[in-house]
Amino acid sequence: MSEQRPGGAELRRRRQEARRSLRDVASELGVSAVYLSDIERGNRPIPRNELGGRLLELFGIDPADLPPRDAEERAKVERAYRRGLEEGAALALVRDR
Repeated sequence: MSEQRPGGAELRRRRQEARRSLRDVASELGVSAVYLSDIERGNRPIPRNELGGRLLELFGIDPADLPPRDAEERAKVERAYRRGLEEGAALALVRDR
């Protein structure tokens, strides 16, 4: 059995607290429910790209609170998270005009 990756259980807990279905969240993110379930169960890592940043932002999770496997992974997730926040702010500015 492979070692489970950190963070997925917290994502699942927050998704369930928000009363959001796996299918609904996966659709919003543009991924399959199976892929998102794999992340939540720890079979896949939280992506170290903009998708991962969007996923964390969606549930208000600070990447610094996740126990990363190493410092490089934490830095990649934090950069993706910040990019997602910056893009979200830019979209809000455009939308509010």
